[in-house]
Amino acid sequence: MENKKHEMELLVHMFFGTLIFSVLAMPAVGLDLAAQWATSIGVSKFTAAALSGSSDILLAMDLTLFAAYISKTSWLFVKEMFK
Repeated sequence: MENKKHEMELLVHMFFGTLIFSVLAMPAVGLDLAAQWATSIGVSKFTAAALSGSSDILLAMDLTLFAAYISKTSWLFVKEMFK
């Protein structure tokens, strides 16, 4: 019984972790939209590229950390299942 309770805690932890990483990805989307808007109003190519590059880096970092988080939490979940 204790095992099932801990498994449920890990699943809830994974759900809310996923939700948090989704929220953290939103600034990357905002930066990408800002880069597109900046290009459309005639801002210099360097500024638009800087916005776009920042967006790409932020999203890549978020996805890398998310993959590490899901891998670690999944490993803990599997270990708990076979305990």
